[in-house]
Amino acid sequence: MHPPREKDHGWNPVEGRDGARQFREVWGGWRGKDLLGLVVLDFYPRASGAELTLVVNPGFRRRGVGGFLLEKIASMAESVGLPWLEVSVDQGNTGARLFFERWGFTSIRGAAPGKSKLRFRIGG
Repeated sequence: MHPPREKDHGWNPVEGRDGARQFREVWGGWRGKDLLGLVVLDFYPRASGAELTLVVNPGFRRRGVGGFLLEKIASMAESVGLPWLEVSVDQGNTGARLFFERWGFTSIRGAAPGKSKLRFRIGG
């Protein structure tokens, strides 16, 4: 797997679900032409942190792809001064919840029904 290339990512302004302006960073992990995983970071200027979405191709789970992508996006988030990242996980997805907890995410309140919300404080 190679590090994300310049063309694989970039801050892109998009309209948020509530019509508010947000910015989206998208990174992909590739092996040849195969997309191994994808991480999306949505930053809403009204909030101080960002919402994270991480997806790993089922055939490449438990091989370091998720950790690689999480490290890259957390480093980028720190470089632009974001204080935290949040992720929502289906309550039945124990593997995903444990993955994020191993990386230092902790449970917080405010999750939608059937979801768990976890937060990671950048730099601390």
